[in-house]
Amino acid sequence: LIQIAPTDSYSYIFSIVDLTQQKKDAEDLAFYKFALDHARDSLLGVGVDARILYANDSASQSLDYAKDELLTMKVADIDPVYPQEKWLDLLATLRQQHSLVFESIQKKKDGTLFPVEISANLHWYHGEEYIFAFIRDITFRKQMTKELVKSQGLLNASFMQSPSGIIIADAPDVKIKIANPAALGIRGT
Repeated sequence: LIQIAPTDSYSYIFSIVDLTQQKKDAEDLAFYKFALDHARDSLLGVGVDARILYANDSASQSLDYAKDELLTMKVADIDPVYPQEKWLDLLATLRQQHSLVFESIQKKKDGTLFPVEISANLHWYHGEEYIFAFIRDITFRKQMTKELVKSQGLLNASFMQSPSGIIIADAPDVKIKIANPAALGIRGT
């Protein structure tokens, strides 16, 4: 940046300021904001009063709210598990541990509920406390867990009710881990 100021009809004073670092800092800041806004997981910045102060694109899309709408809301508006009285308990725990990973439920604009995993961190910035939470929709994981439990139950029932004796043992010492009732009957125990 060069500023020229006339002092009289024949002389000038030049002031030269190198803006290279300021320009680089502005570019870095824009890049980091772009990265956060386009992260796959939702990201919310929340004040200690539970007001939503920042929401990335993923948060807006997953909840079906415009960013401007989210910035007028509180956590309890999108997370029925944490009304104000429970929010204070969560905040107290965060103040002790500084970070938490836990599951909760979020509510879309149309009222649809979906399970989420939240990784929340409490930080001080310019003398104020803020919570930054990365939020991942775990609907698919919950469905797969439910299917796995169901499959394990069917497998266990088949194992226990099989008329054939089945023994599961560790190798190489062949220590028996589990045997079904038919196997125990064969052994006479």
